[in-house]
Amino acid sequence: MFSRLKEVQDVLADFVHQDRYQALVVRATNVELIYLLKMVETLDQREPAHVFGLFPQPVTGDAAAYVSSTLAALRSQLEPVNQLRVADGQPAWPAFPAECDDPRVSPARRLRAGIAHAAGLVPGGLEHRLVISLFPQSVEKPASYAEALGAVLPNGALPEVAEPAWPRVRLIVRDDGAAPVLIPALRRMKNPAVLVYEPELSPPALMDAMAREVADPTTPEPKRMQMLTELAALDYAYGRLDEAVAKYQVLYDYYRRSEAPLMQAFVLQGVGDVLRRIGRVPLARERYGQGLTLAIDTKGLPLIMSLAFSAGDTSLQLQQYKDAEEHLEIARKVAVSLRNHPVEADALEKTGDARIAQKLLGEAMASWRAAADVCRKAGYRERLASVLEKMSKTFGSARMAADQRACDVELAAVRSGAPIKAPA
Repeated sequence: MFSRLKEVQDVLADFVHQDRYQALVVRATNVELIYLLKMVETLDQREPAHVFGLFPQPVTGDAAAYVSSTLAALRSQLEPVNQLRVADGQPAWPAFPAECDDPRVSPARRLRAGIAHAAGLVPGGLEHRLVISLFPQSVEKPASYAEALGAVLPNGALPEVAEPAWPRVRLIVRDDGAAPVLIPALRRMKNPAVLVYEPELSPPALMDAMAREVADPTTPEPKRMQMLTELAALDYAYGRLDEAVAKYQVLYDYYRRSEAPLMQAFVLQGVGDVLRRIGRVPLARERYGQGLTLAIDTKGLPLIMSLAFSAGDTSLQLQQYKDAEEHLEIARKVAVSLRNHPVEADALEKTGDARIAQKLLGEAMASWRAAADVCRKAGYRERLASVLEKMSKTFGSARMAADQRACDVELAAVRSGAPIKAPA
């Protein structure tokens, strides 16, 4: 399995480095996308000379809505860096071009303008790449997706404009493995300017590869445990929960013997997820708490954030509201330090849920308002809609008609795919 994943990662790295092609379309199902996301994150860490942007926004509406959510995410990734520049005494970056937000401009041109603007901010020569990975979590509207990419894929539907920084752009674009739309079109057009890659990353293929590696007597025990971790995750994803628990037990014993508390905490997170899925919520809460204690000692912030959020969420489910608030606040603070806006917004929404359950209306509304603000800045449309629904319902119950109407107007705009803006 690891040799196959390394092969795919090497292909992505080679694409970033080469000078001939600017676009690579990768066929991937929703399950395979998980591996691609991780590979790009690893490349980002491994390639400090290049700048990576990862965009998992789903395609659920028209092309304009998809482009708006992607550009909002691009802004949210650039803004913290811009603020650090200003704090360091450097001039602020120029604003995004007006055409990025102009509804009269085609979605494809808006997307290209935003990417070209970001490419112009990358320091150094053109050998320093801006790698844009458009990896939508779902492609419910394939025609909208194709339309949005019309001006960024070479030889696309719209004529290209030679922006000075565009040559440093490298696009890695997902095509839905279950229902591809981009790759068939590229082949019909016989487009020689775009690379197509169709790796075999399906769970059966990866598990076959993993079984061969596990059977190899030369495989070291640490690598075998890595593969067992991947298998446990696949068992969980496919509902083989008894098998997942058995593997996690082996893993926990190994990492305890190896005195690896961070990996022990990681395994306890997996055990908690399995227990929660089968309805054993109190025991799941206990495992999350044990994992969090270990993770805090290691200062592994991403795992601390994940375990604290899971502990808070299960406490909320168990109606232990104060405990839920405390752990969700830990998750929120770590998310802020990691600039993980989705988890920050999720934690704030759940905190509001815990407070409303305690009939703390004012405090609940404060949490939801804060969550909504984070969602607007990050372009987190799904969570913003959820928070606005709760705020509208609460305003209605409190007979605050004007506030409820304002929520409903914004909610309708969010659901329609309109650009996300702060309320007037």
